Amino acid sequence: MKSTPFDNRRETNEEDEFSDYLETNCISFKEFPSNVLSEALTSNIGTISHFMIITAAKERLRWLSRKLYSLIDDDTEINKERALLDCGELTDDQLANHFFMTEEMVDLKAGAQRINWLFKKIIAIDKEGDVKPD
Repeated sequence: MKSTPFDNRRETNEEDEFSDYLETNCISFKEFPSNVLSEALTSNIGTISHFMIITAAKERLRWLSRKLYSLIDDDTEINKERALLDCGELTDDQLANHFFMTEEMVDLKAGAQRINWLFKKIIAIDKEGDVKPD
C-alpha cells in the first residue's frame, strides 16, 4: 500500500526549520476552529479575504500536521491513510504549498479535506487536548 509522510524532512532526518515559527508565530486565524477555516478555504474564492484565508489554512495545515506527529510514536498507518486522500501523493507541507500556489478549486478542496482529516485524527488521539494554535 502507498504511504505518504507528513513531511520529507522527517523521513530524511533533516531539521524542521518551520516548527518554531509554527508554534510561536503562526498566523492561523487562531480564533477560528479548523473546520471553519477549511470551509472558508473553498467558499471565499475571489474575495480580498481569500488570500488571508488560504495563507491561514496553509499554516493551519502545517501546524495540525506537526501536532498530530507529536502525539504518535508510529506513523505507518497514518501515512497509509494520508496516501488515500485527495492529492495523497503530496506530503502535508507539499499540499499546503500546492493549494497556496495554484488556488485551483480541486487543490483547495484537497487542502480542506486534509485539514479536516488531521483535525479528526488529533481529536481521536487527544480528546482533551487543544487543537488550535496558542
